Amino acid sequence: MADTADQIGGGGPGDSTYLLQALIERGIDNVCLGPIWDALSVHYCFSAGVGARFGLRVGGKACALSGDPLDLDVKVRHLERGAVQDWIDDETIPVGDLAVVEARGIEIVLTRERAPFYHPSLFTRHGIDIDSKRAICVKGLYRFYDIFAPICSERLLVATPGVCNPDWRALEYRRLPRPVWPLDPVAGVGLT
Repeated sequence: MADTADQIGGGGPGDSTYLLQALIERGIDNVCLGPIWDALSVHYCFSAGVGARFGLRVGGKACALSGDPLDLDVKVRHLERGAVQDWIDDETIPVGDLAVVEARGIEIVLTRERAPFYHPSLFTRHGIDIDSKRAICVKGLYRFYDIFAPICSERLLVATPGVCNPDWRALEYRRLPRPVWPLDPVAGVGLT
């Protein structure tokens, strides 16, 4: 599942909690999700250490469109300074300090730096067995689609609220002169 409204390549902060909250509310477990940009949570995880269990406020810190922070009881599963994910031709993409926490059967990748999802190694390099997961949730738009084709039966775009909400009509426009197509019907413009 791709959280399309919080992909940082489109301007999203990378810390929205809508998809994570939906998974928790529906009791969906055996899932991994990431990355969530949350430097403060990463700091607390490094202070606590691998194996620590504690209450952690995750995500929802960057802006009003990020959703509410989620107060979760977590277990720290993995910590790595200067973490990376794979890319093309043995290239790697830095994601900064990284923590993997588990809450309610969901493994969550938290990063100190804003980082887009580029490759499944964001999970596999950091101790998450994606082959055993019921679902893999990433923040992105299309980059994930072909990458996951060999290992996932379905690839879904999830239209969460947020900065990059794919429902353009749901966004608040303050400086856009109206009417403008495709948001509004405009005589002589549009598809018939």
